[in-house]
Amino acid sequence: MKSGGKIIAVCLLLLFLLEASLLEIKYQVFSGDGFLQANRLDNWYEIFLFIALTASSFLMIFLLTTQLLTKGLRFIFPSLTKPWFLAATGYIFVYGISLTFSYKLHHYLADHVDSSVIQAIAGNSLENAIVYISDELATLLLPTVLFTICVILLYRRLAHEVPLKTKHYRLVALSVFAAFILSVTLASHSVLKNAQRNMAFNGIYKTVSTLTDWDMDGSTLLSTPSDPDPFDSTLFWGAVDIPGNGIDENGLAGDLAVLERRAEITESFKFPAQYKNLMVIVSESTRADILTKQINGQYIAPNLRQLAATGSSIKHAYSHSGFTSTSLYTLFSGAFQSKGTHKSIFVQAHENNYEVSVISGQDETWGNLDKKLGTRRVADFFYDPQTVPDKRVYASKLASSIKLSDATITQALRKRLDHIDLSKRQLFYLNFQSGHFPYYHKFMDLKFIEKGIPRREINQENKAWLSKTYWNAMAYMDDHLGQVINALKEKGIYDETLIVFLGDHGEELFDSGFLGHGHNINTAQLHIPLVLSAPGVNFEKPIGLSGIHGWLSSFIDPASNTAVKYGQCVLLYTGKFRKPAQIGQVCSADNQLQVYTIAFDQYTGAPSSEPISKLKASLAHTWESALFKDTPK
Repeated sequence: MKSGGKIIAVCLLLLFLLEASLLEIKYQVFSGDGFLQANRLDNWYEIFLFIALTASSFLMIFLLTTQLLTKGLRFIFPSLTKPWFLAATGYIFVYGISLTFSYKLHHYLADHVDSSVIQAIAGNSLENAIVYISDELATLLLPTVLFTICVILLYRRLAHEVPLKTKHYRLVALSVFAAFILSVTLASHSVLKNAQRNMAFNGIYKTVSTLTDWDMDGSTLLSTPSDPDPFDSTLFWGAVDIPGNGIDENGLAGDLAVLERRAEITESFKFPAQYKNLMVIVSESTRADILTKQINGQYIAPNLRQLAATGSSIKHAYSHSGFTSTSLYTLFSGAFQSKGTHKSIFVQAHENNYEVSVISGQDETWGNLDKKLGTRRVADFFYDPQTVPDKRVYASKLASSIKLSDATITQALRKRLDHIDLSKRQLFYLNFQSGHFPYYHKFMDLKFIEKGIPRREINQENKAWLSKTYWNAMAYMDDHLGQVINALKEKGIYDETLIVFLGDHGEELFDSGFLGHGHNINTAQLHIPLVLSAPGVNFEKPIGLSGIHGWLSSFIDPASNTAVKYGQCVLLYTGKFRKPAQIGQVCSADNQLQVYTIAFDQYTGAPSSEPISKLKASLAHTWESALFKDTPK
């Protein structure tokens, strides 16, 4: 064997194909049918550009890295005979290990693959992240050792290395760079978004973003929208627009006008005095049409329908963002972002001498919710998958994947009811996880399907099977909702307990070619059920999770106990609240949404006599005013 060039070329090809395969498995970048795949590649032209862009990025980094490493090895070890081979294999080793770690860390991020929430993995704790993947470190060790042994053996067998000559290297490098520039120029928004999932392109993208952030304000020429002033650190995308100062701090829609006084109360309801306790039941990824959905002539959720029939159903309730962690934070704190001090209803209840019971099917460290809301600190009884690891429905240790079955939650509630202090008011929080992707686990009853759809078969062609699997999960949840109601009745506290049932967000089941939530403003993803055990709650205007928080807070406050609705509209957004990808609102009972997609500078909504530019600016200012009010001064 005379040269390692062919070996390196084959290894590079295999490594690139491996990453492409992982991208398809995780995000379905080529088939476009994946969970949370909001930027599908629609044709072969886009697929070709995606491959060209990621391949040229991969080779650019390889060529640059090996050149620098080779020169460094020659300088440090002048007698080294094959520095280029070592540099090339070193690149392959590091890239491969990084790729493996990346996909191990994100493998079960089923409902938060967007970069705006990936930061919440493992509670933003490196220590937790290591713990979560500890069972997978052994699987990394063996291939690493084998790779190292192979490199040593190959290095010894090589008579000499024949790297590219300088003029050939420059020609190859120039060709790769030209291909990269051409691909970037021709790439559509979908191609660029998918390419950012490629490790090499994402590295280049972040490097360029950092280098063009001349005023170091976090906003660059690559931001969407771009930095309004690259040399002024007070003006950037994500800045809070201060009302009436004549300056457009974020460069979106002109300066925000002086804020008007708080909107008038448009609807209100006083809870009957009989209700002493509060039970909030959140059902993961639950669509508003659960109350009317039938399969084979059977209603999916008879227990929820009965609760609505004897109590109340709010027809126009919405999640603001469509993501679990942000939705739950807003529901329980009333705020859109966890900046400053926002007292949660759990802390409020604790201060008002309630007994607080948290019984959750999700890991409450997800998104640091337990810390942000103070649940673990103030709860008299705290129960989640971390406290009973033997009852998890999945083996993964990642916070986004640790789930408990609804049966486990119901059993925990029954045990808890045996120990509550009936002389005190009670706050119960239950979180059901049946609706979480992939909508099936081995402990789930099969009522409307013979078999849950496997992940590998989830695509648009199997939409009907997928839909039935999801609705079967909702039926399973409803069965346990019925058991919760029975448990309260058996304890003798049902009539004095206000039950508030709702979804944290909706779920799109390829309704418009998309699967998941949190990436588009539409009714499938944001319209949620809201059912109360109290009769006579007849709110007709749209209500959001922040408004529902006001109801919960009012109920806990002994001096209030009145639910109110302020104004006409509910603010909607996707992405980070401070840097949304979309801004929207719903103002009418016909669920007509108004949406401003910032990346495309596009407005969609009901026909209006107003100019489109004015409609977009109005939505932008609605969000800016909410951001200003929500940000600590």
